[in-house]
Amino acid sequence: MTTADVAQQSFTMGEVSPLIAARTEIETYGKGLKRLTNGFVLPQGSILRRGGTLYCEDSENQDLNKNVIVQEFVFNEEQKNLLEFGENYIRVLDSDGGIVLDSNNNEVIVTTTYSSEQIAQLRFLQSADVLFIFHHSKTRKLIRYEKAVWKLEDVEYVNGPFMPANTDESIKLALSGGSGLADDTKEIYLLSEVPFFSLKKIDTLIRFPFNIPAKRISLTSVGDSDSILCFGQWTFQTTGNWQGVVVLQRSYDGISFENIRIFESANDANLNTYGNEAELCILRLSVLGVTGTLRANISTNAESYPAILKIKKILLPEPSVEVICEFVNGILNIKDFINSPLIPNVDIIVPKMTSNVAPSGIVTSNSSSTDAWRFFSRDGNGDNIGFKFPGASPKWIKYTFVNPVNIRYCIWHRSPGYHPNDGIVWNSNILFTLSDGSTYTYSNYFQIYGEPIKFNCNADNVISMQVNWQTESSADLSQALFLDVYGLETQIDDTVWSSDFNEQAFSDEKGYPKLGDFAQDRLLVGNTPTQRNGTWLSKTGLYNDFGTSHTLSADDSLGLTIHNRKINEIYNLIASTAVLALTASTEFSLGGNNSVISPLNPPAIVPQNQNGSMDIPAVIADKRIIFVKKDGHLQDIAYDFLQEGFDGNDLSIFASHIFSGRTVKDIAWQKYPNDMLWVLFADGQISVLTYIPNQQILAWTNFKTAGFVESICVLPNGHEDCVFAVTQRDGRRMIEKFLNPNIDDDVKDGVFVDCAGVYSNPGAQISGLERFNNKEVSVLSDGNVEGGIVSNGVYPLKHAGAKVIAGLPFETEIETLNLAAFQISKLRGKVFNIFVDFYRSRGVKVGMNWDRLEELPELTDELGQPIKLFTGFRKYSPPSVNSYFKSVKIKQDYPLPLCVTGITARLDGEN
Repeated sequence: MTTADVAQQSFTMGEVSPLIAARTEIETYGKGLKRLTNGFVLPQGSILRRGGTLYCEDSENQDLNKNVIVQEFVFNEEQKNLLEFGENYIRVLDSDGGIVLDSNNNEVIVTTTYSSEQIAQLRFLQSADVLFIFHHSKTRKLIRYEKAVWKLEDVEYVNGPFMPANTDESIKLALSGGSGLADDTKEIYLLSEVPFFSLKKIDTLIRFPFNIPAKRISLTSVGDSDSILCFGQWTFQTTGNWQGVVVLQRSYDGISFENIRIFESANDANLNTYGNEAELCILRLSVLGVTGTLRANISTNAESYPAILKIKKILLPEPSVEVICEFVNGILNIKDFINSPLIPNVDIIVPKMTSNVAPSGIVTSNSSSTDAWRFFSRDGNGDNIGFKFPGASPKWIKYTFVNPVNIRYCIWHRSPGYHPNDGIVWNSNILFTLSDGSTYTYSNYFQIYGEPIKFNCNADNVISMQVNWQTESSADLSQALFLDVYGLETQIDDTVWSSDFNEQAFSDEKGYPKLGDFAQDRLLVGNTPTQRNGTWLSKTGLYNDFGTSHTLSADDSLGLTIHNRKINEIYNLIASTAVLALTASTEFSLGGNNSVISPLNPPAIVPQNQNGSMDIPAVIADKRIIFVKKDGHLQDIAYDFLQEGFDGNDLSIFASHIFSGRTVKDIAWQKYPNDMLWVLFADGQISVLTYIPNQQILAWTNFKTAGFVESICVLPNGHEDCVFAVTQRDGRRMIEKFLNPNIDDDVKDGVFVDCAGVYSNPGAQISGLERFNNKEVSVLSDGNVEGGIVSNGVYPLKHAGAKVIAGLPFETEIETLNLAAFQISKLRGKVFNIFVDFYRSRGVKVGMNWDRLEELPELTDELGQPIKLFTGFRKYSPPSVNSYFKSVKIKQDYPLPLCVTGITARLDGEN
């Protein structure tokens, strides 16, 4: 007979896979567990029961078929919020999950356009009081102005970025304009040879070569010369016999000029010099106090300037071949346009009128009034055709054009200064009749103020136009309506058609980045619907500016496209010691470790490993990055100086059974108090990894709760990180907070039930428990355990207490591997005693079979007081010593704490 003690004093591998059951030779076996449920491993190696969850609020959205998620918002140590995202709303909660009220005592809720499906696809990035929200449909930012003032705004990406150059030779664009000084409108036409523009292109940028012709201007007397547009080299010359001062001036806006060269002549000397302009500008000469005969000349060469245009208006029908644009960069002389309908002081084909008479053409109507036609003008130039509609409705008026014209569009709206209650026009329409007898009818086009409605009949042979209207009443609509008719502008002779243009990479048509991060004071974004392997970095310090200078500088933006032989859709962009792009097939570093990002020296794109990533946000745990691999398991990655690259480990290799047949939905990192990685599965349950790799602690556990967890996030709060969750329990959706257990808490204070409420002096019963109707709750009243069924939201207390905690019970279960097999491989042990080393625990059951567990006895020291928490060894003697040892099993199903620091089995062996 041989007696031996076999012990396990560390549990730093947590629950391990059954596949390790025979691997008694590896160190992992001696630190692992067969089962660990609703407990977790501390950094010191002990097992601590998880805390319960605290009920915070009901969710704003109780439709369980719609997605709801929670997201942290941390402005500073004092100002933190929990955000609840649901379909078409964002609700602002405080750092404890409570409701935030505005000055009118209303909940702070921000209206959005996010659908339920989009909610589950959102990615987030915070900078101070701005939360960037990424989605393919739009990039937005949620801004916190003060505690109860929040606003959601679209992010406007300026000056780019742009897609690769157009390669479709069938698509050619042209600017219908000239060059020079811009006026206030900056509106021009961009034309296409084929239908190309759509409403989704509105506000999209187009980079297009703007041809600047060679030009020369001269000045011979005191004053300022005309302006000349310049991009590139200019040449300055003087001739004649003169004395005085000539100044060369430059402007970037056409309004403010600065002196860039000052030339003086006291000896009748002439000049011949040159310079270069890296940005588009306007040059002019200014002569001061000259005597003698002077001719000062400045000339420029023909250049092609990569102008950036923003599409502002689409000319119907769609898809259109014409849009109205404005210059984002570049300078334009509106006066060089011919017949431009939106610009004042230009001729239109319909003759101008100077009196209230019909223009040349035949005007007929069914109005008995001789004043059926009446002219009135907005700008005094007489470029409007107006109608007076006296008498009862319906009415019509017809104008036949003397000369066939191209009709661009017409505008209906009320004349300024007239009250909208003068009458409402119903069933109004415009009928165009062409010379070949064909017709176009536009019906129900009428608008009171607001943006004009435009029509385009695409006709070269319009003969007549008839306007019909039906009023709601017989009110006199005198001068209440007007119609503008314009002819198609004539393109200037030097219009150049080109297929060499670039569309903006981010737009309503092309989509927007899926994700982002901050890298070296730049906004790093990536993955659009049209460039899923594309990444872009903003200008330094300007997070929405993706422009580049014509002379490239170090702080300009840059774009990087990841090319490889495999699928490279980017699922994560992380700026750590280097920028990492985790794609569907490979992990890439964008530049070396701690390398500077600059377009002057673009970073190399280097493949690291081929694990592949899933479309789930990665987390940073200290200096290591943790992500979900394409096989659904967890992987970490960090820079290895010896390998001069990034490498890592499969974090679930010893607990692969936890991931078998399950899909990871989200992960979250909780640094304090215990370095834990939370993994939410699609089945609504959670597994947690105590992750301290430098101490070789990789301990998995399962957190099980009576319900379904939809979303989790970690919100720092004081000296700990709090995990919040969206849960579903019995058809009700709630916001709950997982509590971090404090092993030094008094027995009265620990919360070890789920969806808990904490009540001070509730009296003989607890009310407001409708969320537990017809359910059994577990209750701790001043440290005394009780429980029962809730009816009509009320639970009657058996022991009234000053502090009462009530919630749904959960069980913590611990099961060891076969310790004897590990420590004495040749010993077949029969168990005499089991010793469990506890720290501040109570109400624990121990045994060798789950159906024959024995509660360890405990007594109170003071009559009427709750049993105190126990620290030390407890001995358990199995009822029969004839059973061979397999494993020790421990269960806690009371709302009480449990901490196990070691387990020892005393065996009587047969050798």
